Amino acid sequence: MGQFIAEIGQLSAAIDSFKQALKIKPDYAEAYANFSLPHLLQGSLEEGLKLYEWRLRKNARTVAPARVNRIWDGKQSLNAKQFLAYEEQGLGDMIQFCRHLPLLEHKGADVTFKVKPILHALLQTMDSNTSLSTSRPEEYKIDFETPLMSLPHLLNTSLETIPVMNPYLFADQHRVKKWGEILGANRFKFGICWRGSKAKIDVGRSFPRSLFEAISKIPNLELISLHKGEGEDQISNIDFDITRLVLTFKQVRMRLLIQQLL
Repeated sequence: MGQFIAEIGQLSAAIDSFKQALKIKPDYAEAYANFSLPHLLQGSLEEGLKLYEWRLRKNARTVAPARVNRIWDGKQSLNAKQFLAYEEQGLGDMIQFCRHLPLLEHKGADVTFKVKPILHALLQTMDSNTSLSTSRPEEYKIDFETPLMSLPHLLNTSLETIPVMNPYLFADQHRVKKWGEILGANRFKFGICWRGSKAKIDVGRSFPRSLFEAISKIPNLELISLHKGEGEDQISNIDFDITRLVLTFKQVRMRLLIQQLL
């Protein structure tokens, strides 16, 4: 109930609801983790991030626990230490929170980030010396380790200290040039996507593609579908214009591969 109340914006009522739930079941990890939501929404990052750490108990099967002797408390010196951060949750979360990794470097750590290979090309554009890996380093090469989503808490992040590097990730310039040639500059480009995966987390995030119809009527605007995968076929049953790039994606990828070989 508390989570629902928080999602509709009644933060004080949500906090009261969570407090009541925890009186009934003081060790309820999921309630503690969800209790972080109203705190974070109202800007109370210190308390919210602290509560969010309870997700590690709630998701014990999906989040690899750090070795007890390698848990960094945010105070121990990282100078010349080998630090392993590893992916947790979705691709968007990794893109959003990777900007905390350079902060570990600034503290003197040699950082390795274990993350899906699909993100390596993008994350390599960050101004960082972090090594990207798809597997754990050998055990003797790890002094400290933690899931990426714990870094804001461990680094005592506040509203004033959220890492701001604008931008901190960059598009491949060869692709920028190629897509510029393909799409042209004659109209304002508006990229759209209307649904995510079939997973439970998608509930409340997807919406009908028909909702784009109104903005499709704006003069000199071109809607471009960036949607790939589940739900892509919905684009075939609309009565307004959306540019599809499915075949173009493949063509551009092939051209870039050929250029690399040459």
